[in-house]
Amino acid sequence: MPDMLEVFAEYGSVIATSTLRLFLGAGLSLAYGHHPLELWLLTSTGSVLGVFLCLLLGNKIRSVWVRQMQKRNRTSITDAPPPPALVKKIWQRYGLWGLAGASIFLGTIPSVAIALVSGLEKRRIFLYLTGGKIAWSTLIAIIGELPF
Repeated sequence: MPDMLEVFAEYGSVIATSTLRLFLGAGLSLAYGHHPLELWLLTSTGSVLGVFLCLLLGNKIRSVWVRQMQKRNRTSITDAPPPPALVKKIWQRYGLWGLAGASIFLGTIPSVAIALVSGLEKRRIFLYLTGGKIAWSTLIAIIGELPF
């Protein structure tokens, strides 16, 4: 029987990894040999926590970014390079739902940053991105259960 400290370390590492990248957390959970329900629960928890923390710290992160832009002799945020064409295309065509679906590939921090810059309310951003992350966690858990 595994030691409780080992189990907490495994669960904590999967949650912490899923906070930033869902795919990495799911891969780590599969590497540990977790049951698909554990995989789903841990990666969903980490993803939701990541979205929450990014939204909570969003203004602080933005102010640090603005200061760094000003140090680089850029006068405003609008002088920053434009977002990649694919991100722009997804946003224009699908809006927040598209961003929520693509957030697994973009990562939590860029997804939240793009949504915050668009001027949407934080509650709506949280609900959409959380829904997308949980949907992806569910899909990954189902795929992880398939016999290959």
